[in-house]
Amino acid sequence: AGLSPEDVRRKVAARYPEAAPLPGRPALDGLMAELKLDWDEASGRYRPPGEAGVTSSASTSYASRHLPTFSVHPRPDTANLSQADVERADFERSLRVAVEQRAFRALGVNPAYAFEAEADLGRALGVTPQPLDALLLAAMKGVMADKNIRPAVVHAADREGPGGPAWGRLLQLMRLAERRVLADLTAQPGPHLLTRPGLLARYRLTALLEGLVARVQDDDAEAIFLLVPCHDYGGAPQINDRHPIPGILSVHAQRVPRAFVRLDDAAA
Repeated sequence: AGLSPEDVRRKVAARYPEAAPLPGRPALDGLMAELKLDWDEASGRYRPPGEAGVTSSASTSYASRHLPTFSVHPRPDTANLSQADVERADFERSLRVAVEQRAFRALGVNPAYAFEAEADLGRALGVTPQPLDALLLAAMKGVMADKNIRPAVVHAADREGPGGPAWGRLLQLMRLAERRVLADLTAQPGPHLLTRPGLLARYRLTALLEGLVARVQDDDAEAIFLLVPCHDYGGAPQINDRHPIPGILSVHAQRVPRAFVRLDDAAA
């Protein structure tokens, strides 16, 4: 009964051959938990919660309905499509699948057309992009007001940078702001398109990212898309090319293809 790690890898490879290889345990446990399948140490298999006695066929059926790389959207006929049209259609299909599965996706994008990609993603998902930099600054101002912190003190600490004597206190302030942003975002209905995350790298903030990745594991979660302008060095995107996103696997990350971005429309 249940699915072994090898069963999971074989099913994903068979149904989604272009996907990156799945990790082994224990890293695989986090991905399977997102799909409501828990590791059962006694049997060495993944099972739906509370169903230790389910049959193999029932457990396999559950997994077949929920594995994240199993798309219910058929690939369109590509005979009369250009390569750019095929790339665009495939990417838009992956967005729809992520929304249905209420997944977290880190979307790496070439910095040269990050703003245009932000607008196009908003249209494709039917949501308003939320710039994290602006959310963090607004939350920071709220904390400053609550604690009677003078703006001049904060500006001076920021100008002095990591080598300044007040940098540690500035980081504490930003972590308080980070908590407020996370609380606000997780209370909002989704899906979410979060953009412009540069301040997370500047202030080395990780709690917000960890909280967002964990959020999609909740039963009432909605999809979360994080747009990350960065160069393509392979692997998951990193904010400002140096700040990794904690807790994500390769299946949670993808690149925004150039074909998806309507640069001509933006320039018109």
